Amino acid sequence: MKQNKSNQHITDIMILIGWLVPIFVSPQYGRFEFAGWNVIYVKIVLAGAPIICWAYFMLFLKNSSVVNKYAIALLLFIYIHALLSDVTEYAQILFFALYAFVVHMIGYNYPKVIFRQYITACKVIAVLLVVDYLAYYLTGSALFLWRNPEIISGIPRMHTIFDEPFHQACFVMPALFWHLFVDDQKNYRTLFILLFVYLSTLSVAAILFLLVPVVYFYMFKKKITLFRLCSTLIVSLLIIAVSGSFILGKLKTATNVEFYNTYNKISSGINYIATVDIIRNTHVQDILLGVGYFNVGNLFADYLVSAPLARYYEFLGYYEGDFVSFGLVCILYSYGLIGIAAMWYLIYKTYKSPRRPKLASTTIWAMLLVFFYSSHTIANYTVIFFLFGLFWGIPDKSAALNLLSFRRCSSNHTSHIISSNTVPRGTKH
Repeated sequence: MKQNKSNQHITDIMILIGWLVPIFVSPQYGRFEFAGWNVIYVKIVLAGAPIICWAYFMLFLKNSSVVNKYAIALLLFIYIHALLSDVTEYAQILFFALYAFVVHMIGYNYPKVIFRQYITACKVIAVLLVVDYLAYYLTGSALFLWRNPEIISGIPRMHTIFDEPFHQACFVMPALFWHLFVDDQKNYRTLFILLFVYLSTLSVAAILFLLVPVVYFYMFKKKITLFRLCSTLIVSLLIIAVSGSFILGKLKTATNVEFYNTYNKISSGINYIATVDIIRNTHVQDILLGVGYFNVGNLFADYLVSAPLARYYEFLGYYEGDFVSFGLVCILYSYGLIGIAAMWYLIYKTYKSPRRPKLASTTIWAMLLVFFYSSHTIANYTVIFFLFGLFWGIPDKSAALNLLSFRRCSSNHTSHIISSNTVPRGTKH
């Protein structure tokens, strides 16, 4: 019995390493560069964590290495298509594809475990935030946030270990949506913890992406209670009241071209203006067939070189082949409408599979909203985790949480299989 518990703990740790370590370590590039440390250590961890987890599955959990054929088809389509646009980037594609495969194995075979660990990770971030706030108001600097936080009306924008405020909000978004729209339990404590983590970023995009679904689901879907609606609106409105001028300033930069006439101002609102300039110069063939993932940066540079803000785009480095605009736009020009239709078909088939995921809807909602703001898509560990791992998660409301192993105590460790030990139709080994 002790041996079984020991194996369970090891499995939990390996699962945690496989999906969480890359998400938490990837934002540390900036921290290492700022401190003058060698970023090779970050790369080793990013590559090693999924490999270690995959090796553990192959050696000790062969019977739990079931995958969904449509999810694997989606994975292969996304990354082979990207590889064909630049075969010299094979190493990058290999590691992101391996991470996608590992988190899919975890989510598909241990759906309850991955959900428990994910929710616990969100709560740990809340603890780190409290420590950072206390440290800031007592000493003038945060403990986990390695850069000086931006101050809005006397309140620091905290995002702990993440490199940008929106990235922290992005991480907790599916959990928050789940507790708002799906969870029928009166777990208000967790809801307010998630709201705290989400809104502490004071991210304009995060606030808008929260209020729009809340109002929509209450008015048209009736999938949110009046209490949760009021709680979310009150907390959000308090944040807006405190940081109203900051929010209005951000929204103004998304529409005011004159703001960028002086070349020393930087704002995320420029991405919206750049998107309009890209669309104005678009060739139909580019959005129909796509140009490939690694060619999008150069294509956008060609589109923007003749735009009214061409000199400002040059100041930002947009002509160096980096991604511009937002995730949805980048995906559109990477894969084209035909490629997007193929990917959406595969996502639809996974959603309709016999082992229908419980978190699928909220996860897809969150991923699409992230794409409305962030330019990172198939090379973003959080997005990959959403699509291939958390997509399959199943909430488990039983027993108490064991923080040491990040799982709930349960007498039946085989509960990660949804209905039985039989491999369901539509899967393969």
